[in-house]
Amino acid sequence: MTFIEIAIAEKPDHAQAQANLGLVLKDLQKPDEAALLFHVSLKLDPNNPRVYNNLGSVYITLRRIEDAIKCFGQALAIQPSFAEVHYNLGTALLQLRHYEEAATSLRKCLTLKPDMADAEVKLQQALKGQRN
Repeated sequence: MTFIEIAIAEKPDHAQAQANLGLVLKDLQKPDEAALLFHVSLKLDPNNPRVYNNLGSVYITLRRIEDAIKCFGQALAIQPSFAEVHYNLGTALLQLRHYEEAATSLRKCLTLKPDMADAEVKLQQALKGQRN
């Protein structure tokens, strides 16, 4: 039993422990199990933008793009200046070929974090998609 599992067993209402175990499971390529723990964490702490972002990332892995977009939107409603969420939202929107919306999210990401090279690459993809 890991330290996180012990913490959850002793205090199952500890939102951060649930989220941390979700991250471990995400890293172990167990997205369904990770999503369940992120949901538990959000029930305990519904105002954690990082957990919404992590759940959205898991939904991307599960190819549940619409659900991912909702999670990223919830994260941004809580913390509008979260650059990584703007990047993830832009990436998800690109997958749906919503190029204009993707470009908007990616521009916002770059405004907040100008040195994020991946965002610049994705922005160029979105702009190319708009032209085609």
